[in-house]
Order: sequence, then C-alpha cells, then structure tokens
Amino acid sequence: FAFVRWAANDFGTIISRIDIVRAVARGDAYQTLPFVRPGGDILLKVESWPKVERVLQAIDAIQRLDIEPELVSPDHWRHIHN
Repeated sequence: FAFVRWAANDFGTIISRIDIVRAVARGDAYQTLPFVRPGGDILLKVESWPKVERVLQAIDAIQRLDIEPELVSPDHWRHIHN
C-alpha cells in the first residue's frame, strides 16, 4: 500500500512524503511507521514534493499498463526508491 503524508501551513506545503509498504504476516519482521500499526516492510520511502511527484507518476505509469500497483514486485519499488 502507499502511505502519503502531507502538511501545510499559511505559507504552503511544509512536508510531503510517500511510503510504499508491504503488509506482513503475523510473526514476520517489520519496520515501524507513524500511524501504521504494527508496521510493515518498507519498500520505498521518499520526502519532498518533487520526489513524491515522481513516485506518483511511476504509479500512474504502472496503472496505464493495466497492472495493479500492489501486484508489482517489491524489488521494483526498491529500485524506484534508489
């Protein structure tokens, strides 16, 4: 799943972030994330609007190919992260 966080004040955006996370089975190791309990396998983590926008564009490109983003290999998301 994608977890998007965005915050603004009177002057505009102060933070934008997206995490692509894979849910884990009970008993599997996981990483913690704010607001996600207990956590998950973080495949991609980016901050700043230009980087977040590129990830959203990558998701759009995958969907244009009639591929559901949740079916994409976890390694693909790690590659996009890097």
